[in-house]
Amino acid sequence: NPNYVPARLWRSELLVHLGRHDEAIAEIRRALELDPLSLIVNKVYGDCLYFARRYDEAIVQLNKTLELDPSFAVPHRVLGYIHEMKGDYVAAVEEFAKFQELNGRPDVATAIRRSFAEGGWQGYLRTMIGEQRPANLPSYMAARFHAALGETGKAFSELNKAYENREFFLVLLKVDPSLDPLRSDPRFAELMRKVGLPQ
Repeated sequence: NPNYVPARLWRSELLVHLGRHDEAIAEIRRALELDPLSLIVNKVYGDCLYFARRYDEAIVQLNKTLELDPSFAVPHRVLGYIHEMKGDYVAAVEEFAKFQELNGRPDVATAIRRSFAEGGWQGYLRTMIGEQRPANLPSYMAARFHAALGETGKAFSELNKAYENREFFLVLLKVDPSLDPLRSDPRFAELMRKVGLPQ
């Protein structure tokens, strides 16, 4: 059934994880034509644009998603990633805090804002992986913070933990912009091989 929206959605996610961005975007656009008011389809379209490094288009799309439902938390996290990649750390931190607030974790949102106010971007990153590290923070996410700090060894240590724990986020290895500082390291290619992603 070519009009089955979930199949279009899931196929777009598979394609984007494989780095086949144009095909992924074509699939998710078709899903959006079929169900223009779907929150998840709108959000995944924003994801696809983000992983394709089409940051400005992704911001527009994710803001459209939030217009459909301002209480939908996940777009704020992706908007945070985009602003981080664009170097707008003020906007990034605020989006991460909003994500936590909408998920019912105002204490984490407060810690995020305080860490940035006191120590800037580096202060925020160090808070997220330090003593105040959120208890449920996946190792993959910790690896992102270490990579942003230039702590390559610690980033790979966390990625290896993520692999041992079979964390879902590992499907993003091939396309996650935040891991770009690690890609030239032979350990990254080895991890991609172990996960089963094409080089």
